[in-house]
Amino acid sequence: MRYLLLCAFLIACSHQKETHPKWSYAGENAPYHWGEVDESFKQCETGSQQSPINLVKAKAQNFKQKVAFNYQDMQGVVVNTGHALEIDFDKSAYLVLDGKKFFLRQMHFHAKSEHALNGLFFPAELHIVHESEDRHLAVVGIFIEVDDEKFDRFGFFQSLPEAGQKRASSSIQFSKIMNNLGGHFYYKGSLTTPPCTEDVHWLVFDHHLKLSSLQLERLAALYSNNYRPLQPLKKQQLFYGQ
Repeated sequence: MRYLLLCAFLIACSHQKETHPKWSYAGENAPYHWGEVDESFKQCETGSQQSPINLVKAKAQNFKQKVAFNYQDMQGVVVNTGHALEIDFDKSAYLVLDGKKFFLRQMHFHAKSEHALNGLFFPAELHIVHESEDRHLAVVGIFIEVDDEKFDRFGFFQSLPEAGQKRASSSIQFSKIMNNLGGHFYYKGSLTTPPCTEDVHWLVFDHHLKLSSLQLERLAALYSNNYRPLQPLKKQQLFYGQ
């Protein structure tokens, strides 16, 4: 009986692995091949509103929708997903975009930046992911640059778990993160990871967070190239507002 139960367990585990297709940032399952990895990833190849893109202010239309942030400093759970360093939250914070609430789900980091600003990339990019009650997504993107006079002001990299592990985060200083970010780009795009779901609201700020080279080295030690290349502009309309 124990042998039969063990066999059943191994078959179930094998089936479970098969139902979660593997993708990566390098090799055969790298970004240019995501659409071939699994049928559910086809939009990565065929989509018409894919992200990230090159953000050019001179080509942007005036953005008139109102954006408001209702954040507070809070702790989360740091997760090393195997693709990115992620901090999960309890959805008590939210942003309001054109009168609609999008609740904070998580933040994660890409190195180098995924979006470009006038053709220029940055050492890293922070994505703050929100979800509305009707399951639509809004992502805030913030570029990160190096400044060795700035260190550990935001609480990002004090807990760095191994792949597949979780830890409680230090207090994430949203009051400092959102301070003096300047104007922002807006466009309708996609997730930058499979399944590359579209109709995602993107807000990408043109002022940057500044972290020390040591902090960025900590991130790069885990993930140094977890970014998707720029995607061509197709149906996207780009806006810019203050």
